[in-house]
Amino acid sequence: MKKIKIIWTLPFIGFVLGYMGTYIFMQKETTITPNVIGRSLQESVAILSKQRLGIRLMREQEDVSMPEGIVLDQIPKSGNKIRQNQNVFVTVSKKPSLLVAPDFLGCSTKDVQTRSSRSDIDVFNIGLFCSSPRNTCIAQYPCPGAQLIRKRMVLCISNGSFPLFIIPNFKGFLVDQVKDFLRSNDINSEIVHLQNIPEDHNCGNCHVIDQRPISGSIVSLEQPLQIQLQVSD
Repeated sequence: MKKIKIIWTLPFIGFVLGYMGTYIFMQKETTITPNVIGRSLQESVAILSKQRLGIRLMREQEDVSMPEGIVLDQIPKSGNKIRQNQNVFVTVSKKPSLLVAPDFLGCSTKDVQTRSSRSDIDVFNIGLFCSSPRNTCIAQYPCPGAQLIRKRMVLCISNGSFPLFIIPNFKGFLVDQVKDFLRSNDINSEIVHLQNIPEDHNCGNCHVIDQRPISGSIVSLEQPLQIQLQVSD
């Protein structure tokens, strides 16, 4: 009976011994992960292979300041334990793809935002008062078509006409000259004669002798403005 029991236990003992042998045989030795950050991909392969480690490219990252093919990051980090014949996953630098500056001149700020976001371009706006329509691009750097290295642009955006206006001195000028100037600046004028004039009078030779508001006055153009001109032949 004892021999029969021993015979029945032999397969179980063989299984246990086989499992333990397989575990010991398959158990891999560990090593310390070397630091390959800042190394070229070729140097990293050589360093890791000495430790019986492989290398796998995890991703590429654009970096203007670094040469192409330099390791920027690694997993696991240096100093950590790793089993031999395992892989170290690395992030490698690459040069940004060439990009030219779009032509934003005359575009609205809404169009600029839409187009720049599509191209992943950072735009810095500078507001300036000018006669161009409000919220439109009037200048840009770099100029359209120039190479864009860092995906950054500076745009000058119109804030519209300057809201304050200094009244010039019109005394002594011909009425027609003053009226042309005021009309070009969307300013209304009122002509007042100091003497009676005939119905067919056209002010061709009239000069300004006084005005309201007086010269040097600061007024806002956000509201309709009218200047009264006192004239005489």
